Amino acid sequence: MGGKRILIASGKGGVGKSSLCVSLGETLSQMGKRVVLLDLDFGIRALDLFLGVENAPYHLMDVLERRCKPADALIQPQGNERLFLCQAPPSKDDGVPVRWELMEPLTRLFAEHFDYVLADCPAGITPAFYTACRVCDEALVVTNPEPVAVRSAALCRTMALQQNPDLFCRVVIHRVKEKAKENQITDFDAILNETEMPLAAVIPFAPGISAAAAKGELASFSDPDYNEAVRRLALRLEGKKAPLWIS
Repeated sequence: MGGKRILIASGKGGVGKSSLCVSLGETLSQMGKRVVLLDLDFGIRALDLFLGVENAPYHLMDVLERRCKPADALIQPQGNERLFLCQAPPSKDDGVPVRWELMEPLTRLFAEHFDYVLADCPAGITPAFYTACRVCDEALVVTNPEPVAVRSAALCRTMALQQNPDLFCRVVIHRVKEKAKENQITDFDAILNETEMPLAAVIPFAPGISAAAAKGELASFSDPDYNEAVRRLALRLEGKKAPLWIS
């Protein structure tokens, strides 16, 4: 049985999707799982910055266009033998749109050698998002508890299922503050009703995470509530029971 191919998506930018992708990958690797992160955000790419592994010699399009072997494009954060990154190309126009018939065999190959393939998509409904929907088995749609983010998450699910009716979509309510702002939705059931997705996790707001990401230290970021919530999400991906973090 191969590894899981999971799309990390969001309808709206700025909800913390990419930072969650890195944190989840790090957490799964600490649980003994081999994880590869695929950065599909061409031009904008952030995962290499968050992990402190910039300027790798090869990127995803080098693999797809056979300029290098898949293994040559995988880079590892220092001190982690089970977490790998295949970074996006530096140019937004390099190979866009990525054709699903190229991505399907690559993600399947990675799934044969890794327990998890986490595909970090650009925010919104993009060609890369459509491709990832067709090649992945599951989707985690990340939203904040704000009306615009929730509405865009619902659209994200709708468009994802149009591409792949078998895609198992779950919502992650991210950056939840203990003291909600006036524009935040505090009724999680209302979010689930609007997005029409089961709940994968509630992740609390972590004040220092943006600074850690900017320094390339996201993999070692420590915040007890945040880390525990991500650990519980990882356990649920493993099919184990774990309580939700609720502020």
